[in-house]
Order: sequence, then structure tokens, then C-alpha cells
Amino acid sequence: MRILFLCSSLEKEKDGIGDYTRKLAESVEKLGVQALLVSFNDKYVSEEIHNDGNIPVIRIPLALTWKQKKDKVSKIIQKFDPEWISIQFVIYGIQLRGIIFNSIPFFKEITKGFKVEVMFHELWIAEEKEASLKDKLMGRIQKVGVLKFIKEVNPLVIHSSIPLYCLILKRNKVSAKALPLFSNIPIVINDNIEWIWEAISPQIVEKIDLRNRNEFLIGGIFGSLYYSSWNLGSLMIQLQREYEEHGRKVIILSFGKLGETLNYWNELKNTYKFCSFVLLGTQSEEKISQCLQVIDFGIITTPALIVGKSGSFMAMKEHGVRVFCKKSDLSFNYDIDVDKLIDPYLTQVGEKGIDLNNKFPERNHRSQLRITTSIFLNDLKIS
Repeated sequence: MRILFLCSSLEKEKDGIGDYTRKLAESVEKLGVQALLVSFNDKYVSEEIHNDGNIPVIRIPLALTWKQKKDKVSKIIQKFDPEWISIQFVIYGIQLRGIIFNSIPFFKEITKGFKVEVMFHELWIAEEKEASLKDKLMGRIQKVGVLKFIKEVNPLVIHSSIPLYCLILKRNKVSAKALPLFSNIPIVINDNIEWIWEAISPQIVEKIDLRNRNEFLIGGIFGSLYYSSWNLGSLMIQLQREYEEHGRKVIILSFGKLGETLNYWNELKNTYKFCSFVLLGTQSEEKISQCLQVIDFGIITTPALIVGKSGSFMAMKEHGVRVFCKKSDLSFNYDIDVDKLIDPYLTQVGEKGIDLNNKFPERNHRSQLRITTSIFLNDLKIS
């Protein structure tokens, strides 16, 4: 089988969907599938680039017109002659505001005569009642574009990473199957974690090591914080209660890139004095894996209903970490069973108390990448 993977950008470590697509392509190659990676709207390159590694990569710059892109990508597809074209759909990767009408002829022409699978990493915005009027108007425009894209391209297989998106598509007479994301952080078995204690100890009052580890409750944040989604207030109240009633010292570790949310991190640090906020910064994949293995719980500020889109959450889940998130307060104009759409690895934090000492049993660590790859290929084979 030959599969051509088509996505907006393929800049390593700067485009999450590009990294996802690379890993999926590498995974299917290991199972005997020939893959080609093509980015059609790559803002990180100024000219067409060809890289011939284990998997060939061709990158087409954003600056070209859709007609120029169509001519270039059509030639690439005709030469490769794939059995399937997999479109990794990111609405804002196609157009800055998610208005994709001008791109639809491009997709229709390049896929003509080929079997197509589409993975919807994003749909339109503002399905929830709480959305602003401005967002609802933009969401309506985006929705018309996405549904027109589906009609014109007519994919044989449609995937989405989260159950909520599958439900929304179903309500619009589009059948989609769930294809879970996977972690970009492989599980590393390495007992050399002294560097973590050495990094934490100078930033807290009392030194921490394996001998007094149980005196501390350690939470972890991997990547950015989204203040608009959750200000962490409901969790911090309960962590403070744990500290005051049981004497366990609370540490929140940040590892990975906080980026523009560093100001919010500093605000938390200045507000909750009972807690030690320790910034570890950017780390290697091996060290990120070690951090995930030593924390007691993870913290996600992505809304609970769409947390399956979060690479940080998937990394925590694959490492067997219990994850706290804000209790979902979204509502819709149609019946929706929120509990069935929320991942069981999430603990929603509201006013009701949570058991901070309750850990998941040790997991049999199965690679989600292998599972996702198997589902992906099986869905193509039976279509």
C-alpha cells in the first residue's frame, strides 16, 4: 500500500500536527506501507523543499497561490500514485481565520481519481451555547466551508480525534470514526532521576529526595497554560486544604514550553504562597518522560470535552498519570451526555472534594501510536 500524507506544515517541533503526521507515517512504514509526506501550506519555508530521509518529505510554501499549489501537488501525487491520500485537516492551517472556501477547488482537483481519508483535527468553532455572538458568526461561516469541503472531496473515510467532533459531524449527516491521538513523548525506562530532585531542591524550602518523597504532593504541567479555559482556582483550593490538614507540601512542576503563558505561571506563583512552583523549562523527550513518571498528578487547562486534542494530555495518559481538569461547564442546543464524551483518565475538579491520594493502578504501558496505526490502517483496508 502507498499512502500520501497531506498536511499544512511539516516544520519539526513547531507544528504539532506536522509532528503527529511524521510519526504516523513512520509507524505505517514499519508495517510495510510506503509513505510520502507533503505539506501544502507551509509557513516555515519560502521555496519548495525536498528531503529524502527514511520517509520522503516535500514542502510547498504558503506564499504560493492555490493554483500554483494545485499544479505542484498534483504532479507530486501523479508521480507517487498513492492508493490513499490522507488529508490531516487543520482549519487554521489552511487559512488564518479558518475560512477555507478558496482552498476547496485545490483539494477537489488534487484528489480526483484517488481514495481519500480525512482526519479532522479541528472542526468549526462555537458549537457551545456560551460562545460569543462574534464567535458564533465565525463558526457558522467555518461550518459551511467544512461541510462544502466534505461534499466536494467526498472522502471514503473520515476520522476525528475526539468523540465530540464525531457527534457534531453525525448531527450534520457526516459519518466519522474516532481515531485517538498518541503521545509524542515515548516512555523511557531510566532510573536516573536524581537530576529532577537536584533541579527542584534549590527552588523550595526543604530538600526533596527519595527518602522524604512521600511528604510531598507533586503535580505536573507539560506545556502551555490556558488561563481563559481554567484559572486553576478550584484545584488550588483543594491542594491548600491537603497541605493544611495533612501537612503534605505541594509542588507544581512545569516542564516543556510555557511560551506566552509564562506571565500566568508567575501570577499563580505570586497568588498561592503555600505551594512551590518549580519551572524546569524545555527538556529532552527522555527527561519529559521521567518527569511524567515521578509526578503524582497532571494538570490540563484544555477544556475537558476536547482534551483528546491535547498532546500534553496524551503524554500523561500514556505514562499512566492521573490528570485533573476543570469541571465541564459547556452546554449545547442539543442533548449531549458529557460524561460519555470525557476521557476516563480525567478527574474533573469542581466544588466537590477530590481524593488527591487516589492513584491509578500501574498500567501495562501499550504504545498508543501502535494502536492508532492499527485502527488507521484497518479502517482504510475495509473501505
